[in-house]
Amino acid sequence: MEDKDRIEEGIELDKLRVPTRTKASAKAPRSAEKHYKDKVLGKTKATLRNILAFVSREKIFVCAFLAGLVVVSAILYLFLTKSSSDGVASGDSYVGSIVYVVSSSIAKQHYVRFKLSIPFKDNKEKADLMQKLPTIKHELSISGSHSDVAQSIEQKDLKILKKHILKIVNDLTGVPIEELRLEELTLNRMAGRAISDTS
Repeated sequence: MEDKDRIEEGIELDKLRVPTRTKASAKAPRSAEKHYKDKVLGKTKATLRNILAFVSREKIFVCAFLAGLVVVSAILYLFLTKSSSDGVASGDSYVGSIVYVVSSSIAKQHYVRFKLSIPFKDNKEKADLMQKLPTIKHELSISGSHSDVAQSIEQKDLKILKKHILKIVNDLTGVPIEELRLEELTLNRMAGRAISDTS
């Protein structure tokens, strides 16, 4: 009889329904993920509060640090731009350049206009160049009497005219031609159309 009871007990145990763990485990990661996000968000908020509290307590230190960072950045920028300037190619180290817009008569019935950039090495050289710049206009006005300049104007050949202008500036300033920049060259007839150099 005891065997019969054991069998019945065994049968009843087999009929028990146990919920599967897959449903419960599927919900667990979501709550764990939410808990993790809440924990990270809480830590982030706490960190931000700590940073803001430090900044509010140490305003002078933070402002001084930021000002120092700006100054160091400016010095680095100036150093890097100076070392990569156009004048370094020839072995000379130029510290800046003068940009001069020239509009002058040339030959009898023409005038030229261009933007000229002349590099300088120091303040003394800059002052010397500033004194020589007005002479460029005078030299251009009398250069039309030269046959090669007159011919380039007559043929409207701006490339040759540009070479002549750079030669005049080189003779006056002593700055090598390859260091000079001449842009936006236009040649106009006194009462006519303008001819522009696109190079």
